[in-house]
Amino acid sequence: MSKLAVIIPVYRNKLSTLELVSYQSIIGSLIKYDIYLVAPDGLKLTGILNKNIQVISFDRRYFESVQTYNKLMLSASFYEAFSKYNHILISQLDSYIINGSKLEEFLREDIDYIGAPWIYRIYKITGIEEYIPFYHKRSAMSIIKYFTAKPYLVGNGGLSLRKVETFRRVASEYANDINSCLEMIESESEEDQPLAINEDVIWSIVCPVLTAGSLKVARFRDALKFSWDSRPDVCNRFTFGRLPFGCHAWDKNLEFWRNKIPDIARHLEN
Repeated sequence: MSKLAVIIPVYRNKLSTLELVSYQSIIGSLIKYDIYLVAPDGLKLTGILNKNIQVISFDRRYFESVQTYNKLMLSASFYEAFSKYNHILISQLDSYIINGSKLEEFLREDIDYIGAPWIYRIYKITGIEEYIPFYHKRSAMSIIKYFTAKPYLVGNGGLSLRKVETFRRVASEYANDINSCLEMIESESEEDQPLAINEDVIWSIVCPVLTAGSLKVARFRDALKFSWDSRPDVCNRFTFGRLPFGCHAWDKNLEFWRNKIPDIARHLEN
């Protein structure tokens, strides 16, 4: 079985300037691994393809919105498409690979999921008690509310390492629970303001409870070494200035990252 596939979700064939910076960092840093563009059926990607990159397509409906993307990332069929790999690295086009050589240490860890820690991010969710018939006699929303009352959580899915067989198994065995979770989140969302609970929250907070801990999420201190997302300034203090393997949403923290990564500064100056 192959060790790792790098997955880059793509929605269109023309990338923005900042997306190209991300794309080039992913390709340049991780070229020794198999790299896939995950795209909607029928999308022509000739402008960003090269001989080292493969394309795998899924139904266009999964690329219509964040909510439909969540459904793809929570489906067993997505992970079955990469069943010949031990791990996949999801690297969205707002992620940046700082030091690709660090990835090997995370591939050796006995974990199923790692992503950037969420710093000071608390989800405000109204009470829903009849949500999923949990074996622990707690609803999914109750569990989410309990865990997200903590200021430090793991972790963000935009740049995340996932063990393929574990994710495939959980997505298959708990498909009804996961679908119920998605439906309830949709029902609680306002039309113009959906709840900010995406597939990474379900994978990292709900699924470990559903599986009685058999889906293992990385510890906060290890996630700090892997990636930073929200509040990179706080992450920088936690690590005494040691940068992680990569980062996510760097385009929302340009002033911080342009002072840390010369390549980003160069692109922004051009």
